Amino acid sequence: MNDTLQSHISMARPICAYPELGEIRAGDNQVRLTPITMKVLLYLMVEDARLKSKKELFQSVWGTQVVSDDALTRAISDLRVALTKLGMEKTAIETLPKRGYRLLTPIIRVDELSVSEGSGDRAKTHDATVGFEPLDNSPVFDLPGQPLLTKVGPTSNNIFEPKLLKTNWLRQTLRIKEAALFVIVAFLALAGIYYALRSMVQPTAPRIVVSNIKFMHPQIEWVAADLTELIHKKLVDEKRFAVLSDYAVSPEQNRTLEYLHLEHGAKWMIEGHVRPKDNKVRIVLNIVEANTSLIAYAQTWDIDANETSVNQVANDLIVVLSELP
Repeated sequence: MNDTLQSHISMARPICAYPELGEIRAGDNQVRLTPITMKVLLYLMVEDARLKSKKELFQSVWGTQVVSDDALTRAISDLRVALTKLGMEKTAIETLPKRGYRLLTPIIRVDELSVSEGSGDRAKTHDATVGFEPLDNSPVFDLPGQPLLTKVGPTSNNIFEPKLLKTNWLRQTLRIKEAALFVIVAFLALAGIYYALRSMVQPTAPRIVVSNIKFMHPQIEWVAADLTELIHKKLVDEKRFAVLSDYAVSPEQNRTLEYLHLEHGAKWMIEGHVRPKDNKVRIVLNIVEANTSLIAYAQTWDIDANETSVNQVANDLIVVLSELP
């Protein structure tokens, strides 16, 4: 090993690189690196003492991207400045003209996740001292009286652990908040789309509510039942109307006409009653506007109690509904 390299090893302060944080640190001092500068450093750290050609660095850092030599020169210059701020000399990165660069300062790579989740034996690190020989059989990177990287656990005094744990916690909190915000925004967007489409796809056929026609005497109950059934069937057969089901308008649901208008788009409601009148049957039917609850049409029929007459009343009502706006 040459004297220059041994000098850098013995005099350099321990430096750690944190790729996930984009920082290099020496003790309590830290310097931020740009992503490109960090990539250059990490590649120089591979087999530290080995010469890295410009071609290697360009392929490792920029891949297939076409950049000028100035990009690498600037990254090396920025890296030297950063190391100087941590007490290193600018010669920590050696330039070999027309050949490449060589890292003369031992640097330890520390993965943030490994340090913060260590189980108690030793944090997982990528020791960048491959190729260097310890002097006097002593650890190269021990601080005076204290190892650089100690055990990570409840009783650890590792100088890197608190900052990393705090950073992990903040990142996890931000991820949770971002996920929650995304879910809320997505829900609101879908709800908006649903109601927009619902308003656009309203059927052109008017929706009609047919209330059960009441009867005032047991002997004419069949008239009220047949008339209700005939009105339902004729409205459905006409195809020009949409009839709400009996379930939607059943008394058990306790739904008002206003609710049926707002929730189901009902436009008209047919109501009425049947009662005896002398020797005939009187049928009274009203067509009520759903959004105002006002009677738009009212008609009375006095008919004989037979199916033909009941069918004629149903036909008359369909004609009236067809003429309403």
